[in-house]
Amino acid sequence: MTRLALSLLTRLGLVLCVFMAAGCLSIEPPPDFVEREEYDWSSYAYRALNADAVVLGVREIHEDKEASLGFWTKAVKNRLQASHAYAILGEETLKVASGETATLIRMGREDAGVQYDYWVALVDAGSTLYVIEAGGRREHFSKVEGALRTSIKSFSH
Repeated sequence: MTRLALSLLTRLGLVLCVFMAAGCLSIEPPPDFVEREEYDWSSYAYRALNADAVVLGVREIHEDKEASLGFWTKAVKNRLQASHAYAILGEETLKVASGETATLIRMGREDAGVQYDYWVALVDAGSTLYVIEAGGRREHFSKVEGALRTSIKSFSH
């Protein structure tokens, strides 16, 4: 078997493992990102990162009482602004592969002279809220911003 075929089979196996372990959620990571297997105790259903420590993750929040996407967007923004951890840099609406509308909140912060970017995309799927997060040092994050946006749009469940 060629190296390319072996590489493709390995990647397919990883995707299938994530697909099965995460209750059929799927997201295509940016090129050069490595998918990580999450521990049972982890709050993430999916995680991937690149060599520059830019991370992509997905959390599933199961709701007892459904709330609107507008509610969750406002709650996340209020929480992050109240903590003074991040400044909101922008907000946009995206359509994800599973058909839902997602709200992408772009944030930034500075710590000891180092700038960081952090994105939160919220996907309301009825009784489950999917929280897609991406973050890292701005100098590295900016290089993969477009690929991260594409990954978020590739999300399905």
